Amino acid sequence: TSIFCANFELRLTSACFLVFITDRHMQTAFSCGRLLHKKAKVKISTSWLAQYVDLSNISNAALAHKLTMTGTNVETYSSKSDSLKNIVIGRIVSIEKHKNADNLSVCQVDIKTKTVQIITSAKNIKLNALIPVCLEGATTANGLKIKKSKFRGEVSNGMMCSLEEIGLSKTDYPYADENGIFLIDEPNCKEGQTVCEAFDLDDTIFELEITSNRPDCLSATGIAREVCASFNVPFNLKQPKNFCEAKNGNDCFRVEVNSKNCLRYMAKVVENVKVEPSPRWLKKLLEACGIKPINNIVDITNYVLLEFGVPMHAFDLNALEGNKIVVRQAQNDETLETLMHTTATLTENDLVVCDSKKPLAVAGVIGGVDSSVKNNTSAVLFEVACFDKNCIRKTAQKISARTESSIRFEKGINPDCCEQSMNRACELVEMLQIGKVAQPTTDIINHENLPVTVKFDENKINELIGFDLSKNEMIEILKLLDFKIENNKIIVPPHRIYIENCADVAEEIARIYGYDKIEPVALKFKIEPKQNNFWLFENKLRQILTSFGCDETFSYSFSNVAEIEKTGLDVETELKKAVEIANPFGEETRFLKTTTIPSMMESLAFNFKNKQKAAWLFEIGRTYEMIEKNKPIEPKKLTIGLYGNSADFFTMKGMIESMFDCLKIKKLEFKPIKQMPFHDFAGCEISNNSATLGQFGEIHPNICDNFKLSCKVFVAVLNLEPIFELKSEIVTLKPISKFPPSSFDLTLVCNENLTCGEIEREIKKSVGDVLKSCRIFSVYKDNNSNDNLKSVSFNIVLQSQTHTLEKTEIDEIVKKLISKLELIGAKLKTL
Repeated sequence: TSIFCANFELRLTSACFLVFITDRHMQTAFSCGRLLHKKAKVKISTSWLAQYVDLSNISNAALAHKLTMTGTNVETYSSKSDSLKNIVIGRIVSIEKHKNADNLSVCQVDIKTKTVQIITSAKNIKLNALIPVCLEGATTANGLKIKKSKFRGEVSNGMMCSLEEIGLSKTDYPYADENGIFLIDEPNCKEGQTVCEAFDLDDTIFELEITSNRPDCLSATGIAREVCASFNVPFNLKQPKNFCEAKNGNDCFRVEVNSKNCLRYMAKVVENVKVEPSPRWLKKLLEACGIKPINNIVDITNYVLLEFGVPMHAFDLNALEGNKIVVRQAQNDETLETLMHTTATLTENDLVVCDSKKPLAVAGVIGGVDSSVKNNTSAVLFEVACFDKNCIRKTAQKISARTESSIRFEKGINPDCCEQSMNRACELVEMLQIGKVAQPTTDIINHENLPVTVKFDENKINELIGFDLSKNEMIEILKLLDFKIENNKIIVPPHRIYIENCADVAEEIARIYGYDKIEPVALKFKIEPKQNNFWLFENKLRQILTSFGCDETFSYSFSNVAEIEKTGLDVETELKKAVEIANPFGEETRFLKTTTIPSMMESLAFNFKNKQKAAWLFEIGRTYEMIEKNKPIEPKKLTIGLYGNSADFFTMKGMIESMFDCLKIKKLEFKPIKQMPFHDFAGCEISNNSATLGQFGEIHPNICDNFKLSCKVFVAVLNLEPIFELKSEIVTLKPISKFPPSSFDLTLVCNENLTCGEIEREIKKSVGDVLKSCRIFSVYKDNNSNDNLKSVSFNIVLQSQTHTLEKTEIDEIVKKLISKLELIGAKLKTL
């Protein structure tokens, strides 16, 4: 199974578990499998594949379907001949001046089946010349559609073509006139041939999407192996001549490897080099794969990279100072001007290839300008190496240079594959006769690379793929993929570095056998979903708050210094506990938020700015705090924000009390606090015994001004974890008392620092079970008095479940109550 998100792939086998964690706006997939890197796309032509595979009996459609079904997704394929239909080779048999136009010529062109008349303004045409001809209904390579036309009374049945109009360039045929008609001087061209036949343009280009566990398919030979295995046809790869027998180093230069990130380094000198354009066949294969030809030496390195998937590089040997190659970690702030004409600034985490004085290349990523192959280069140093994939990936990302080399290195290359690539490059040098390959070869191996073996457990494989194959069937499939079986062990070929265990082998067998052949079967086990009580708790809170008229909002998890300052919090304290992001998008996303108040204030301010008369909002989200080094905590918070629609301090308090009542949480304590961002006399802390449940209050006017809110704003921040622990689903029922209640009012005088909540708790504690209700209905303070006293009035209702309360009993309760209240500083008010 594959799950795709943002061009990343999570690959799963039947041995993996898949869990979806679903939020209202997010779905995230996790697996015990591995998260793979970004996928790559490659192009390959059928003419190149045909060098290794007999494609004569395989259609393009069948090839695309089979590759896709075996895991190598073909995104598209197109033939160049499709766009060049009805363009043929013709011979000019007659040229006459147009009677009514001095700049036009009337030509008769023999295309073998007939002679056609064509009008042209070209000046370079001549009698008996072979030319490409677009007939009526044809379309040129640059998209021009040809139709029958009249020019000053004479009919033209087509158009003579230039190089560009048939998809060629002057580098392909240097003798051609770049701005005129292409006068063909090729011995094998004849009248009547299509241009695709004449210039070998009848080729199909496949564009494939390669997943990151298949770096072997980032090469022509890798894709050819897939075709051979999929169609059960022979793989014809002629091994290059061995140029790497002697491995004792070279007298004209020395190589030092001073980094563990270089697993293998091979170097070889080519002398008497002739740098010139590559032959047509080589340029054609590179262009088909999306690589621009440069010169024969550079083209050879790119050809080898595309053929075997192993990057290589060519240095101008005369540009090396000290006759020395050193592979080392870069120095901090070391720079290199790259082939992309950018300056790469490096650190000690980056790997470089240097001479005795300076860097020559960012290893595995890109070369430098100074050591590049130029037209006057007379000797080159071929490099084939294997570098650590993680090091290359990080460097390529940091310097923004994701090249064809880095794409392959970051997915992993087996050091054993280097020698084949070096031999192939040297073979091409000899074949093109552009230099002399020198002996010996420098080969430094910095890593023990043993063949990967996997135990052959056919029962486990059948269990993983979900159907039964015989051991012989499995062996036949594995042999198609170049696996060897010895002593009941599977020996993994060196180009398949991602094969590590039995599950990987099972996947190989299943995809070649054919996913479409696998019969669907019912699961043999039951999945018992575990109820997530905390999620249910959050959902209940949402239902409660929406019933109060609140709307849910969502915000980012980021914060910054400016937001903290606007909220009036102590910046130094908040930053001390903040989790800093290693690679933020900008200063606005530098930290993870330690408080939810700024984001709630921003949401309220947005509504106020957009002329909303009232906004009652809530958000359930996390804050992030670093309690110790590398030990962050992520407590969940419920944040409520109100303005407008008669919102005040007691609206917020009543909403919180009602919410706790729905959760069956009793014995709440409300204590006044004086701290930002709350107003000096309107902040409150909520607790239950020793557990702090949160804070709420009116936001200070100065803070409201910072957010451009010219109204009263009330915010509550509640800690969900302790609230979750305190909530109860148990409903306690008791019968309605059949005895009459007794009600009276009690007015007390106390110091203004004594809270109403403290008095209320003492009343409930003193009266006991016969207390039915206790309600504050008046709080009064004389502003003209300096005695710091206030009066508080309560309505108290008493009722017994067992008998009618007598007057003497009530008097005794009241007397006891008044004495207890006096102990905390609340006295009965006298007239």
